Amino acid sequence: MPRTTRHVFRRTAAAVAVAALAVVPLSACAIGFEAATTTQRPSGNGANADIGSIQMRGITLVDGPDGSRTGTVVMALVNAGDEADTLTSVRMVQPPNGTATIVGAGTAGGTLPLPRSSRVLVGYDSDVHVDISDLSLTPTQFTEIEFTFQRAGRVTVPVMSVLPTGIYAGITPL
Repeated sequence: MPRTTRHVFRRTAAAVAVAALAVVPLSACAIGFEAATTTQRPSGNGANADIGSIQMRGITLVDGPDGSRTGTVVMALVNAGDEADTLTSVRMVQPPNGTATIVGAGTAGGTLPLPRSSRVLVGYDSDVHVDISDLSLTPTQFTEIEFTFQRAGRVTVPVMSVLPTGIYAGITPL
């Protein structure tokens, strides 16, 4: 081989070797059980939780009208089980203020029946609400809300408070 061809061959071989060696460390950011991409939590509004056969999606606390000290929980509840369940209570955990009430069409004595294999919208495009009174949160503040189900049990979820603007416009307590 002429000297120039050997020089080009060596540089090409070195570049290929560097590229091949770089693939493994650069691709490892999403590998394993503790990788950042597998442990990331929801980014804010729209928290999710699962307990038993109940799937809770898009949980957000929408602030009520200015100065009203109220709010409405927005979420979708999916009962993926073969047995009916019931949302029996909702409680503000942190900060320890606010009183939650399950109200609206389809509720029964302050509880919300969840038929088997069903989806129930709460707060948004729905006659069912979980309304909070005596609320003292600021927009974008997180609070922990505890949801208790008759069969599935109890789960506490960090939920963000948002202003009633944009997609949340018009959502107010009943």
